[in-house]
Amino acid sequence: TTGIISALNRPVTTMNRSNSRDLLGSRDSSSGVVVTNAIQTSAAINPGNSGGALVNANGELIGINSSIASLSSSNSEQSGNIGIGFAIPSNLAKWIADQIIDTGKATHAFLGISVR
Repeated sequence: TTGIISALNRPVTTMNRSNSRDLLGSRDSSSGVVVTNAIQTSAAINPGNSGGALVNANGELIGINSSIASLSSSNSEQSGNIGIGFAIPSNLAKWIADQIIDTGKATHAFLGISVR
């Protein structure tokens, strides 16, 4: 799959109902919205391949594919990829991986899902 990186440090708004602070971005505690600075790409990211590497033309890791923009306005609907994907920057992914290796856990709480 190929794509173009179209934005760096792109504020991505997601819903998170956790009360803990998200170290990947900032939180609006009144609405439960988390804004994460991500890499925006046109590479196809679909269910089953998120978590994979986003690499440049030299094969160097740029980020970890994590989410897509969707037309769906409800958690119960699935509209699929509309051509805009997002990746966690590789330096942030490395920082989190180093925490897990060193302490067995990461100090952030954002999982990207909500429980009802």
